[in-house]
Amino acid sequence: MRVALLSSVEEFSGGEGKPRAFARVGGRRILQRQIDFAISMGCEQIACLSDGLHPELVELQQAVENAGAQFQVIRDARPLSGLVKAADELLVIADGLAFDEELASQHLDGGKTVLTLPAEKAVAEGFERLDREFAWAGIMLANGSLVEKLADMPADVDPQSSLLRLALQSGTKTGEIAESALSDHHWAILRDDEALQAFENNWLGNMFSPAAPIAPVSAGADYAGLTVLRRHSHPVKAAQAVGGLGYALTGVAVLCGYLGYSAAGFALAAIAAFAFRFGGAISGILKGRIARTGVRRILSILPTVLLDAALIALAWYSVVESVQVSALFAVTILVGLLRLAAEQHGPDGSKKLQDLFEDRGVLAIVLGIGLVAGQLVPVIQLLAVLVLIFLLFQTYSLRITRA
Repeated sequence: MRVALLSSVEEFSGGEGKPRAFARVGGRRILQRQIDFAISMGCEQIACLSDGLHPELVELQQAVENAGAQFQVIRDARPLSGLVKAADELLVIADGLAFDEELASQHLDGGKTVLTLPAEKAVAEGFERLDREFAWAGIMLANGSLVEKLADMPADVDPQSSLLRLALQSGTKTGEIAESALSDHHWAILRDDEALQAFENNWLGNMFSPAAPIAPVSAGADYAGLTVLRRHSHPVKAAQAVGGLGYALTGVAVLCGYLGYSAAGFALAAIAAFAFRFGGAISGILKGRIARTGVRRILSILPTVLLDAALIALAWYSVVESVQVSALFAVTILVGLLRLAAEQHGPDGSKKLQDLFEDRGVLAIVLGIGLVAGQLVPVIQLLAVLVLIFLLFQTYSLRITRA
């Protein structure tokens, strides 16, 4: 069995005396990220050093138990002897460490390892020095039998640091993390706001790319989502609430069309598109590294499918009976072409245009303007022709490139 030893003792200089482990990166606490990594590495027991039972720890305990593991708060090393058996493996993660999970798991795949960093730069950034050349990178996987040796040490020793020394003395191999992980902000002890912001900016940049300004509704929703993710104490709940609002607005939009208020319906559809994108941006960042199940894939495309259906229904309700078939045919072709165009990745393809093709908020606004001007069907037809020209251009560009 694997047991994880984490810590929430050290204070964050920008957090009014609160433990640095409770600081948030991308809407999630540092300690929560460490817990998620520990569980992904197969840890069934998680022990966290703390000077008290903070409300944040109670919240995290519930999350750990929901994931099928056990969580225990300890004040010193003494309870470890009852948690860790000699045959177990012990995963130790330093207080306030934020790191690249994939890089860490790659180095630990080979078994018991103490991860290290070049000391010259790492020590200055808060990492514990091992010798002249190396510093501890803040993670190690060691033999559980080392815990027994802690009993011979004073009660006030730092359990993590002591276990680190014992692991090195027992011959546990080391694995070096490249210094570039520090300079690129992939690996850091988050002691203050400066370190936190640098790591968070890098992490968000790798996880999520906001839509281009040419797709204003999507871009606005993306940046709003990033802002909420950085500042909201429960970003997942915010995403769920706004996403639920999107479903409600989509239904009301169709109802408006049915009752003869199609212009209002298109406006509501644009707001629904913003809401869906906002919720999707937050959820996509937080769950980006979690393998998607079939249900999650369906849920991820459901908002766009519903918006497309709503726009088709609004186009049908917006015109007189004599041209309803023409409007239905034109808007269905337009939606289908937009989906194809959004999937194009040719050598001359522009991500900005792809963002625009995916922006159902902009489409709803344009169709609403066409309706108010009394030219809804011609506007739909013109848009379909323009998207078709783009697709043809992309197709011929690909052929020329391959030739």
